[in-house]
Amino acid sequence: MSLISQNQCRTLLVFIVTTIIALSSTSTTFVFGQEVAIDGTSAMGITSSAEKMSGKIEIVSYEFVKNLPKDHPEILLIDVREPHELQATGQIPTSINIPLGTVKQVLGPETSAEEFKQKFVREKPSLDSPIVFYCRSGRRSQEAAETAVALGYTNIKNYKGSWLEWSKREGLPQ
Repeated sequence: MSLISQNQCRTLLVFIVTTIIALSSTSTTFVFGQEVAIDGTSAMGITSSAEKMSGKIEIVSYEFVKNLPKDHPEILLIDVREPHELQATGQIPTSINIPLGTVKQVLGPETSAEEFKQKFVREKPSLDSPIVFYCRSGRRSQEAAETAVALGYTNIKNYKGSWLEWSKREGLPQ
C-alpha cells in the first residue's frame, strides 16, 4: 500500500514545477501535457505560495524610484545588497541598507522601533507603511519583499530593475 496516490504525486510534482517556474523568467512550460503559466496556475488549479505572495507586491519603475525624494519622501527605500556591494558601486539616494539575510530580523519584532531608528535614522515602518526594496538585479529584492509580506507588511513594492537599471540610467558603476 502506497502512502500517496499517483494523482497526489502528480499534483505535488506540478506544484513543485510551478513554483520553480514562478521563480524563473520563463513564461510558460508544460507538465504532464498541461500548460503551466508564470502566474502559477494550471489546469489542475494549483497556485504556488510564492506567486500568491508576489501578487501582493507591486513592481515599480525607475521613474517611480527616481522621484521618491521629491514626490514620496515617506516611502522607505531599502537596498538589500551586502555592504561590500554598496562600497563598490554606491546606492540609490535616500535608501538604507538592510542586507537580505537580515531583513526578517530587522523588520520583524526582534528589532524594536528604538533600535531601528538608532541604526537607520528613520522610523521603523509600521505594517502598512510603504516600502520599496531593491538589490542588484531584482531577485534578492523580490525575496526581501516576500519576506516583508510574510511578516505582515501590506504596502510592499519591488524595484525590479534594481541597481543594474539605476546605474545604467544614471551613468554609475554597475
